[in-house]
Amino acid sequence: MTDGSRGAGGQPWHRMRPGVAVLLLLTAVAGSLDAGAFVDLGGVVVCNQTGNALLLGISIAEGRASDSVPGAISLASFVLGAGLAGRLLPPVRPGARWPSRTATAIAAEGVAIAASAALWLAGAGHPVVIGPLAAALGGQT
Repeated sequence: MTDGSRGAGGQPWHRMRPGVAVLLLLTAVAGSLDAGAFVDLGGVVVCNQTGNALLLGISIAEGRASDSVPGAISLASFVLGAGLAGRLLPPVRPGARWPSRTATAIAAEGVAIAASAALWLAGAGHPVVIGPLAAALGGQT
């Protein structure tokens, strides 16, 4: 039984490796951005693409193809971001330190998220905001 002061494997939170803390933060960011995008960007998700695939299928089946544009942008941007990250980032062995390119990729994700937030606050259209967010979260994947 674990209490609230222990993390994965029963290790106290304050003794966790920095990489684990970063992964927990990235998970929280992805979930928060998905929820925010769903509420504020027209019912589209930017990280968990299963939801977009389902919503795309429903809108196409019901003859509402124009409703599928934001989901299609999110899905395509996510695939693009995941593909780029897969090509640019080296594989990491279990227990090994993260390569410096991984830190650079995480920083680039933060920049893309901040840019999307700025675009949203400036009143940019949903597709302009959805694309960079989904690409950043695809790269995180």
